[in-house]
Formats: sequence, C-alpha cells, structure tokens
Amino acid sequence: MLGAIGYTMQSTFYFSSLKYIPASLVILIVYTHPTIIAIISCFLDHEPLAKNITLSQFFSFIGLALMLGTTLGKINTLGVLFAAGASVVYAGYVILSNKILKQVPPIIATAFICLFISLGLFVAGLSSKSLNFGFQGTAWPWIIGLVIVSTICAMLTFFQGLEILGPTKATVLSTAEPVFGVIIAMILFSDRLTKIQFFGAFGVIVDAIIAVYARDNIKEQQNRLTEGRDC
Repeated sequence: MLGAIGYTMQSTFYFSSLKYIPASLVILIVYTHPTIIAIISCFLDHEPLAKNITLSQFFSFIGLALMLGTTLGKINTLGVLFAAGASVVYAGYVILSNKILKQVPPIIATAFICLFISLGLFVAGLSSKSLNFGFQGTAWPWIIGLVIVSTICAMLTFFQGLEILGPTKATVLSTAEPVFGVIIAMILFSDRLTKIQFFGAFGVIVDAIIAVYARDNIKEQQNRLTEGRDC
C-alpha cells in the first residue's frame, strides 16, 4: 500500500503540480511536510512540539524561499492543490513507514516498496495510455542512475535514518535536500548563487542542525526528570 498507493500518489501529485506552477514554489509547498509530520507525531506518538522545532522549521522555510527565489505572481490554484496534496500524502507516507520500520528492516521495506511503486506506476501508465518507451537510448543511463542512486539508495538511507532518528528529525534534516540540489547544479552546470541565495541555503542547513540537537536536549531533560523521580 505504501508503494503502490502512497508513493505513487505523492509522485503523481508532485509532477502534476509542476505543469501549473514554478518548481521553486512546488518545492516550498511540498517541504511543509516536516511541520505536518511534527504535528501528527505530537498527537499520535505524544512527541513534544517544542518551540525550538517550530521556530527552526519556520526559519528553514524562509531560507528556502530566499534560496529558490520564488515569486507569488499568477499562482495557479490547481497547481497549489497538487503540491499541497503531495505534501500531505508524503507526511502520511513517512509516518506509516516509521511504524513499519519497527517490525521490518529498512532494506526489506525498501525492496517491497520500490517493487510496488513500479507496479503501481506501470498499471497507472497502462490505464491512462501515457506509458511510452519511445525515447532515445541515451536516456537509459540517466534513468538507471535515477533508479539506483536517487530512488533506491535515497529511500534506503532515509529509512535507516528514520529508524534511528524518528519521523520529525529525519524530515527536518531532509529539508536540506534542495540545498544539495543547488550545490550539485553549481558543480555540473556552473550555476552561481547570489548573496541572498547563499544566505538562505546556509540558514536552511543551520536550522536543520539546530532542530535536531534541540530535540536531543529535550529528551535528555525528560530522561533526567524520570531518573530523578525514580531516585
């Protein structure tokens, strides 16, 4: 269900939104999912929703906006809805994955989820008659690279981090993903960051680190209180 329904819906919503609104705005909307996950985890798993985490996510969002240079002119409502849908579905996907990883090793979860992602998209492509293999052969190495590195390896390492850190920490750290995308673009395509973009990218990374260590401090304080009561 996570692969065939959850991930398929999320990716479909994500790529559909790109047809209507700029990619920078799509990324900003989709990366509201750490906040959604933090709120849901607070209610379901009773994780404390600390002020430090909330402020960190807010400033991280501002940093992304500065880095991506998003414009809010002529926003297409359908595109915004698709991007918001991708964010909500992905939040649910991460929370359910966290539950499953308590019973299944990350590599097994990755194998089955990837299998059913491919089956789900294959069925969707056949039913909509949008599946097409008529592209140039030079595209295959890039497709294989996307499959192995950007999908399988990324999913496996994210699940391993999710198992160790929990859903809120893992997704807060994943907010730095667009920053690394920009860095790779600079290396491959000689792109250059403006001072504002550099400041925004730096802010995203710092806020993510602060959020993770802030949660560790909260847990340490809770453990000390528990030990004090036991004594």
